[in-house]
Amino acid sequence: MTLAANKEPLHSDATTYIYASEIWPTPVRAKGLSLSISGLFLSSLAILQGAPAGFANIGWRYYLVFISVTFVMVVFMYFYFPETKKLSLEEIGHIFGDEVAHVDETTAVALDQKGAGGMHVETAAERG
Repeated sequence: MTLAANKEPLHSDATTYIYASEIWPTPVRAKGLSLSISGLFLSSLAILQGAPAGFANIGWRYYLVFISVTFVMVVFMYFYFPETKKLSLEEIGHIFGDEVAHVDETTAVALDQKGAGGMHVETAAERG
């Protein structure tokens, strides 16, 4: 069990929180994340409220409900959710249609010289 818990593809508990926080635009990220987590907990509540009746009526086959829903969601996520691994929030915003400001090398140097509050400005040269 320990080996299975350490393999990244076999668990997705934190993914719910991380993906939901990445896909919302910056101005509404906190509200969007709270909406996403509320949906997660409301669905958990619905599952837990229905579990006693499900186990009483169909027994062990109630687990098949979870297996089938998980399978459908994995297929849906594979085809419809864009990959966000190793992308900056700006790049993720661009994938979801947000307008992203691009900074050239001269502007980045000027911002650095002004002491832009310890802000790091990623340039095209740094992205490779």
